[in-house]
Amino acid sequence: MTVVTGYLIFDDSVDVKPKGDKMSGLGMHYSHSDGRVVKGHCMFAGLYVLLGNRCPLQAHLYRSKQVCEQEGEPLQSKTDLAAEEIEHFEPVKNTHTHVLIDSWYHCQRIRKAAQ
Repeated sequence: MTVVTGYLIFDDSVDVKPKGDKMSGLGMHYSHSDGRVVKGHCMFAGLYVLLGNRCPLQAHLYRSKQVCEQEGEPLQSKTDLAAEEIEHFEPVKNTHTHVLIDSWYHCQRIRKAAQ
């Protein structure tokens, strides 16, 4: 029997918004590209890759604790977002799925969700 492997890939990225003072969800985030804390949006995104086909998953806006308090939104950490995506993911039948995620996310909750 042939084993078909799919890859569930997650990461976050900061979109710098230097002039976006009144935008919803705007916060201060560390940008690895800029090597400093910047004003902008932090997007958490996923991609499912199977047999060379790429299927982007719904992106989520990460809001810091301070922004959540200002906007009256419940706080969800990046780890929370990753765990929820992994737990609700439905792979194609008869495939194995490998979860690829930045080492920053590595924790017991993510390992448990991936199992």
